[in-house]
Amino acid sequence: MNCLLVKTWLLITLIIFSLAGFGQNNLAPVFEIKNDTAVYQALDSSYCELLEDTTDKLTFEQVMREPVSSEFHYNKSSSND
Repeated sequence: MNCLLVKTWLLITLIIFSLAGFGQNNLAPVFEIKNDTAVYQALDSSYCELLEDTTDKLTFEQVMREPVSSEFHYNKSSSND
């Protein structure tokens, strides 16, 4: 019984850690906040991605799922830097 419990625990642990490798890998880089006393801190466009909704009808649930979620892109204009 004890051996079966250990094998089950190891299998579950292996499955959990192997599934972590299938996450998103096309996300914007993380912006690290180094000082929490700043009133305003401007971010350049490399830290955010845009999704253009020309129909103004997309819901939050639709944006979170494919195929809409794969349409996020970096801002091409440099006017927001």
